[in-house]
Amino acid sequence: MTRKSTIFLAIMLLCGPFVIKGADAEGTFIINRITDEIHYMYDLTTHTEMRITTDPSDQKAPAIYGNIIVWQDGRNGNWDIYAYDLTTYNEWRITTDSSAQVNPKIYRNTIVWQDARNGNWDIYMYDLTTSSEQRITTDSSDQKYPDIYGDVIVWQDARHGNDDVFMYRISTSTETRITGSYDQTTTSSCTEYPHQQRPG
Repeated sequence: MTRKSTIFLAIMLLCGPFVIKGADAEGTFIINRITDEIHYMYDLTTHTEMRITTDPSDQKAPAIYGNIIVWQDGRNGNWDIYAYDLTTYNEWRITTDSSAQVNPKIYRNTIVWQDARNGNWDIYMYDLTTSSEQRITTDSSDQKYPDIYGDVIVWQDARHGNDDVFMYRISTSTETRITGSYDQTTTSSCTEYPHQQRPG
């Protein structure tokens, strides 16, 4: 039987192990139920239950900030990024490219994700205020697993032959390599190990 993933807003009254995926400032948690890969959210304030998505395709990797939930969604035959506003009960599609867009994160009005439309994984950004999309990385190697806080985006980057951590400051449009190259003669710093992965 094919397992499906559906996002819910729910009271956490279910059996099986759970992993907290994220939380907003009011203590609203997104929960990943490992046993069947269904995502749930627990609202500590209202203790209410509501189903967010009804499409039979997979919806995975949710993240939340304030009243906005984002996730990757397979309903169009590829992974797209979708969003849902808990205040207006409105769902909308963020990405429309036919390639895969996965691993979304959100901070305030900015959504980031990894995107395969250029033949490799790049980092993209979407501004909810202006409804505008922007490509952040242009290197032909893979850039994956973005995260965002304030006006800083971080990600895992393979452009130097190993996995490093890079950052991008939105306010200045500047990119910076955070971790350095591997030195086999010493391992006194985390920047000297060959792979630095999944920042955030």
